[in-house]
Amino acid sequence: MSWCIANVSKGWLGNNPPMRSLVVVAGIIACATGLLACEHTESPAPASPQEPLPNSIAGQLARPWRHVTSPVSDQRFAQDKAKCAKMAHTARIDAGTPEIKFLSVFIDCMKVQGYEPDDSPQASPKRRIDDVR
Repeated sequence: MSWCIANVSKGWLGNNPPMRSLVVVAGIIACATGLLACEHTESPAPASPQEPLPNSIAGQLARPWRHVTSPVSDQRFAQDKAKCAKMAHTARIDAGTPEIKFLSVFIDCMKVQGYEPDDSPQASPKRRIDDVR
């Protein structure tokens, strides 16, 4: 910056020291403002959690479930859910984590019992399976 002002000896600033001081002060303010703006930029808002894929384990657990062939009572749903949880707890773990194995066996058992994830607006929130383990 001083190089720029030092080389302007014959222009409109050359014979006017107060004007040169004003330009220097304006330059300092401009640089300081630019630095402050660069240093204090706000970080972008964190991305909202991404919806799980519908057929993933998380996607299936996040939705209510319904019986495919006919409606069943809440008691029957609870019995089927308990039966599948027991089966999943006793399943042999060949590979992967115990939790993943449990969830995949549990979901498969629920499907064999005649249930599937329900995306309809009238799906009952009581028919969720994300509380098993």
